[in-house]
Amino acid sequence: MPSWRRTLVQAEEQGKIAVADAPGKRQKLEQALQKAKQDMAVQLREYQALMNLKLAPDIEIATYRKLLEGEESRLDSSMQKQSILTTTTGYSSRMSTRLPGKFGSS
Repeated sequence: MPSWRRTLVQAEEQGKIAVADAPGKRQKLEQALQKAKQDMAVQLREYQALMNLKLAPDIEIATYRKLLEGEESRLDSSMQKQSILTTTTGYSSRMSTRLPGKFGSS
């Protein structure tokens, strides 16, 4: 048998073996793909759970920050009103001591 004929026969035999093995290899690859998808789904759920854990404190901090800013604003407003009243009252009492008649004590 010539060498090219032997090479051809070997190639045909290897082709038949490869064709016979193909369904098994395909099935293994599909199983590996399914497992990878399942693993990815598990990792995604874990990631989402971690993000929820991270976001909950962030939301709480933002809520308290808003409350604190509102309280600071309320206090500033109250302090300004008190300052205006004090200034007005102080001015008014000085005026009353200077003006004769109805408004003053002279």
